[in-house]
Amino acid sequence: MTLVPGQSQTQGIRLYKNGSEETVLSYERGNIHLDRRTSGKVAFNQRFPSVEEAPVTLQNGAVKVRIIADASVLEVYVNDGEAVLTELVFPEKTNGKIELFTKDGSGLFKGLKIRSLE
Repeated sequence: MTLVPGQSQTQGIRLYKNGSEETVLSYERGNIHLDRRTSGKVAFNQRFPSVEEAPVTLQNGAVKVRIIADASVLEVYVNDGEAVLTELVFPEKTNGKIELFTKDGSGLFKGLKIRSLE
């Protein structure tokens, strides 16, 4: 998937979305963020609920993102490896949805493909 921020300040995808539970991947002002503070079971360790961040460069006004997700592991590859984030998440329910979003303006999501892991 390619994120084209356009006029939006923040653009991203909510994963494992179920009620108030979600894991949020977003691009904002030159950084990619992976927020698992409300990702499900997080209270077992005070350091687990966290937001990981990595600097990334817009390439022709866009950020290329590849996400691989299963029931508890989330891997994110940005711009073919410029940044890589790997996180564990423990959603309470495994039937969460995916939700695309922008904040403070419009942006594009191009080439979104969803495939089942075999």
